[in-house]
Amino acid sequence: GRLIRKSAHFISYLILGFLVSHALKNDASAASAIAWKRRGISLLLCVAYAISDELHQLFVPGRCPMLKDVLIDGSGAAIGILLYVGARELWLRWKNK
Repeated sequence: GRLIRKSAHFISYLILGFLVSHALKNDASAASAIAWKRRGISLLLCVAYAISDELHQLFVPGRCPMLKDVLIDGSGAAIGILLYVGARELWLRWKNK
């Protein structure tokens, strides 16, 4: 049960990281400073959401916020952002052939 819940959170935040990265329309080249700044903003937004998700548990009976969950969620988001970067690079190479 617990491993499945944690995996579901990781995957949910992986998807969130991917989608937030796409929403910020990272059109700059992969190595540019602007691209890395947008990736950082994407990660900060996802981690802020993870923190707010944990804080709301203060008001749910039987639940409590856990830093470990924020780290799991943030890791999922970071992997999602990296997957977006890789997918975008592959897409651009394929498109420009």
